[in-house]
Amino acid sequence: MINIGILGAGRIGKIHAAAVKNYNNVNLKSIADPYLDEKWAKDLGIENLYKNVEDIINDESIDAVYICTPTDTHSDLIIKCALKGKAIFCEKPVDLDINKILEVKKVLDKTKVLFQIGFNRRFDSNFKKLKQLVDNGELGNLITLKIVSRDPSAPPLEYVEASGGLFLDMTIHDFDILRFISNEEVEELNVNAGNFVSNFGDKDIDTAMIHLKLKSGAFALIENCRVTTYGYDQRVEVFGTESNIKFENIFEDCVVKTGANGTSYGKPLDFFLERYSKAYENETFAFVQSLKNNTKSVVGIDDALESALLAVAAKKSYDENRVVKINEIRQEFNIGEK
Repeated sequence: MINIGILGAGRIGKIHAAAVKNYNNVNLKSIADPYLDEKWAKDLGIENLYKNVEDIINDESIDAVYICTPTDTHSDLIIKCALKGKAIFCEKPVDLDINKILEVKKVLDKTKVLFQIGFNRRFDSNFKKLKQLVDNGELGNLITLKIVSRDPSAPPLEYVEASGGLFLDMTIHDFDILRFISNEEVEELNVNAGNFVSNFGDKDIDTAMIHLKLKSGAFALIENCRVTTYGYDQRVEVFGTESNIKFENIFEDCVVKTGANGTSYGKPLDFFLERYSKAYENETFAFVQSLKNNTKSVVGIDDALESALLAVAAKKSYDENRVVKINEIRQEFNIGEK
């Protein structure tokens, strides 16, 4: 039996707790949060309820932890858990500071504990199918890759101020998906961004167009916006020498009405909890399977680092209004070229 503890019982912690409870031979033994909803935890059948995460970290019976706490706590908690020999699942990002991510990487490389980062979109059926077709050669050679990711509503300003900004908070998922689908690294990028739909002022931008050139010479485009009027907008298209492969939004229903006033149908699903509910289950399954089989994580610290480097490059491109080569960022942090 694998004993799991969850650090942080907010919205995302509750999602992971429910997913863990779905699997046999896995025991969600403990959960810790200073503001823990004890009724919810007891109803879920969790044995140990704590206010302090250290109670789980220091519990030798806990084999693995889920880190679902605020971002500024992630790197320290990863290191503490790794030094205790616990397998780790951590929500993105590892940290807002590249140097801290590199420090985490050193500890993980030394301790050899299992580590999985929460890039849940890799486990969505649409992304997996699209990647499978690319990997099978049905696309031919990649020419362009386009990703649209728009949220239904902007987060509160206090969240934005602590999030690291749009590129580290939101676009980081798209950077990971670009690498996942293309099987390539980014050579350079250029950003156009601004504020159109929020009250962020000079604290952050809410809309971005990111033009990227991959190592093969193929082009990519990521479009982000914090607000739509119609729901959660998640679309991908890859165009190659043999075919065009894409998927559109998932809608509330499949009913289409056509009449004198035109054609109408349901809106896209409301937000990420609905859109990616199955993906959260699938990523937990992957983590548990890695634990059981003692295999390497399917999405680990190197993936977390590469996407964070792209986010830093995007911020530099926006701030300095220029094309930024990714090797500039790697050299800045004394990381070898890719």
